[in-house]
Amino acid sequence: MLTRESLSGVWAGLPTPFDSKGDLDLDCLAENIRRACQFDIGGVYSTGGTGEFYAVEFDEFKRMTDVFVSEAHAMGKPVQIGITWSHTRGVIRRMEYAQQAGADGVQVAFPYWFEVGPEEVLKFFRDLSNACPGLSIIHYNSINARRRLNGADYHRIAGEVPELIGTKFPSNDALVWQTLTAQSPQLAHFTAPEMSLPTAMMYGARGCYSIYIVVVPGLMLHYYRLCVERRWDEAIRISRHISTFFNDAIVPLVNKGYVDCALDKAAAEIAGLLVPSGPPAPPYRALSPEDMEFLRSKMLEHDFVYRE
Repeated sequence: MLTRESLSGVWAGLPTPFDSKGDLDLDCLAENIRRACQFDIGGVYSTGGTGEFYAVEFDEFKRMTDVFVSEAHAMGKPVQIGITWSHTRGVIRRMEYAQQAGADGVQVAFPYWFEVGPEEVLKFFRDLSNACPGLSIIHYNSINARRRLNGADYHRIAGEVPELIGTKFPSNDALVWQTLTAQSPQLAHFTAPEMSLPTAMMYGARGCYSIYIVVVPGLMLHYYRLCVERRWDEAIRISRHISTFFNDAIVPLVNKGYVDCALDKAAAEIAGLLVPSGPPAPPYRALSPEDMEFLRSKMLEHDFVYRE
């Protein structure tokens, strides 16, 4: 079981693999879990944005969860299951299955079609706590879910919902991290994207949720160790390297309208550690051959490929 004290490290968010018919490829998923878990990562997690949670129906979710738990636990790694859905009942249904399957925790963003109101936030977490007492909850504070929480919000919720153990908080703003960790120091805060890791860990963050851990695992683990050891000058050099790669390779593709999961799947395929996970689920498009070649050239140029 994950706790507020034990949750740390670089966690791998794995793509959901689909075959040529659009069906789940569970053999591919199992192999990729094993490949990720060979490294000294904090753990693996499913069905976030990279894992295309919105495209996975409940029967598929159950089969994926079983594979995640069995394969990762066999490799000695903890598992978080992403349970975000468009309404609380759907979230709880997924949470109950994750608990039954033996997940170490769940990661959840707010239902996202309408903004969750301030008076609805605490009830949402209480409802999850009441449904699955004892199962650790990590809140993904995603801008896509419209409602963003701050440190004071988390302090209030954590005092009433002991299952809330951590956050995934996307920000590279030092003042935001200073305030977040000062106001809710009891939680295990994690950052994304990867280039914000030194800023976040300077103020007490515990790690990072990452796709690049399965693109350049050696670099990411070295980067995390530098932050743990507070060797900030060296860590910031790597942060700048990641930022340069992102601005040079990823931003032009974002500007062409590609969504995160398409870019993550393409980068993981080109890097070479994971078995290719296929295209994103429609309506979202995979990179064109020309854009794949552009990304490949940039990854080679910036040494963003897997090397054993």
